[in-house]
Amino acid sequence: MKLLQDSGRTDDLKVDCCGTGPSGFICTLSLDGAERQQNRGLARRPSDASPLTIAAMNQQAAEAVWAQGGGVLCVFWHSRIGLSPACWPLDRAQPAKALISLSADGEFIAKAVARQGFPAVRGSSANKDKAQKAKGGSQALRDGLKQLKVGALAITPDGPRGPVNIMAEGLPLMAKLSGAPVLFIGLSCNPAIRLNSWDRAVLPLPFGKGAIVWDRADYPEGADMAQVTRDWTARLNAVEARADAITGLKP
Repeated sequence: MKLLQDSGRTDDLKVDCCGTGPSGFICTLSLDGAERQQNRGLARRPSDASPLTIAAMNQQAAEAVWAQGGGVLCVFWHSRIGLSPACWPLDRAQPAKALISLSADGEFIAKAVARQGFPAVRGSSANKDKAQKAKGGSQALRDGLKQLKVGALAITPDGPRGPVNIMAEGLPLMAKLSGAPVLFIGLSCNPAIRLNSWDRAVLPLPFGKGAIVWDRADYPEGADMAQVTRDWTARLNAVEARADAITGLKP
């Protein structure tokens, strides 16, 4: 797989469909070269997948965040988890952890992404008090803020169970408390499998086209959190829609 970046640099990628979880498949992607050297101690299945080309848009927003280092919130919708490792090059971006729910599906996903170099912070980005107590949200908030002092934290703000493509206030709260920038990441591929899950998860098929679209935001000082949540929901939907337009992926 080739990643076509704004800078003109390309990185070889391979697709590794690594098995099934409680609700279906998860497909992870890994960078060759420097990242493989960093992760050479991790077990990987050999992959004979066919090439996939990925086009990148507004990558300069991400490059600027990678260059400055420090904390950053990496945000994409839950349906695109299977594509997400392709957007974070471990050879030049901040070390990243992923906020993953305490559900059975979350346990499987946590193990899968850990193989790609992304340890998990377990909990939920939901902001409801009862949900936090049940899903480790309070501890996840503390652990997430600790991670944001040194590196990146990946969040699916409609997880773990939706509503699909509707953001909970956990993400804006983390951005406000940490002061970390937010990278909205639209991910797409075509052809693809759409799972019969609550989020209609997307998995790539070979001989296809992929797209990654970035946008950056910072929490506005003094802003109303509910309004920020609505605005950021629209911005994340916009980058995903743009990525889908590039690949031709249908809803």
